[in-house]
Amino acid sequence: MNDTGNFVIVENSLNKIWESFDSPAHTLLPTQIMKKGGGLMSMMSETNYSDGRFQLRLLHDGNLVLSNVDMFSRDPLHSYYISVTFDLSNATKTN
Repeated sequence: MNDTGNFVIVENSLNKIWESFDSPAHTLLPTQIMKKGGGLMSMMSETNYSDGRFQLRLLHDGNLVLSNVDMFSRDPLHSYYISVTFDLSNATKTN
């Protein structure tokens, strides 16, 4: 666990195998970055950490979208918010 709250698993050669900041689920911590194509899911309730009804996604084109999701397929349904911050010239870049 480093000072930023990122839990990192490393090999003997100190190569990172996995880190929690690369896999956000319900919360972003200070200094944590959501990469393009990433997203967060709401929790079902305060005591149930299963995925809930809402999803926040940063699309590859740079748009930030808040949607409700189908509880069975997990597909986004109605978008409540779209940032309209897309950059089509940047859509193929991963970061």
